[in-house]
Amino acid sequence: MYRETRGNNVHAQADPEGIGWKKWEQLPRPQANADMGFDFPIDLSLEPSNYSDAAVTNLFYWCNMMHDILYQYGFNEVAGNLQDDNFNRGGKDNDALVALAQYGDETDNSLIFVGRDGKRPNMRMFLWDYTTPMRDGDLSNDIIIHEYTHALSVRLTGGPSNGACLGYGEPGGMGEGWSDFVAMLITTKENRTAKDSVTIAGYVMEGGTIWGTILFEVYWAFVSKYGYTADFYSASETHGNTLILKLVILGMKLQPCQPSFKDARDAIILADRLLTGSKNLCLLWGAFARRGLGIDTNATETGYKNGFGVPNECNIG
Repeated sequence: MYRETRGNNVHAQADPEGIGWKKWEQLPRPQANADMGFDFPIDLSLEPSNYSDAAVTNLFYWCNMMHDILYQYGFNEVAGNLQDDNFNRGGKDNDALVALAQYGDETDNSLIFVGRDGKRPNMRMFLWDYTTPMRDGDLSNDIIIHEYTHALSVRLTGGPSNGACLGYGEPGGMGEGWSDFVAMLITTKENRTAKDSVTIAGYVMEGGTIWGTILFEVYWAFVSKYGYTADFYSASETHGNTLILKLVILGMKLQPCQPSFKDARDAIILADRLLTGSKNLCLLWGAFARRGLGIDTNATETGYKNGFGVPNECNIG
């Protein structure tokens, strides 16, 4: 058992100098107290360097939490999850996440380098200089979830031994959309409705905004029909928010390398057929069609021509 912010799933440390990947093992980590507690003071009126231990601890906690939640949805050892020891359950060892807090080489951003199974992912969380004092992305849980979800989508799309299926263009934009979608899904509370304005950033991120918006249309269709549970670890198939997360993740496993919007849509619909016997076929098609990704959507040289149609069996009433 470690008495600092590292373990089988995550190695978290502060990197204010931005020395990065090669020397991460030498960076300092918060140390537990005598009761194995990681309870550090934080004063947001001060610059983030004054509460780096609290920031690293939050980053460590949320990355571990995402590992444990996503494991219940199929992001396990065989699927290429992030672990140093896979306990002989398949996949490749020695690829726990390296999470660098308060990374000093840049501001106003966050990023992660993933790679194929067996390659150690590297997450870098930056400070934000829009305010005085600066703000710390390590305390923004949606940013942490966004970056961690890149590991999910990269490892699952095209299989864990690939790692290069979402690198650019439409697939790259969709990677951003999945990351925003999962971040908003995990942080959305029960009392929110589809009419509430929920954002992860106040600007458009090209294809990521489109795909994330489409997925959230599907999310609300499922929550409206099946309801909500705050127990994300249950991976419940009887609640809308956890069921759609399960379908989206299974869809990632089913879709091809370098997927298009239509490929990913069809993979989610196939996932529903495999998981529920197409119980939600028309619910899915209706949600996709409301955002222009219906059955009659056509790709063009410059993008897509909206399609709002659904299969004949869904044209009832």
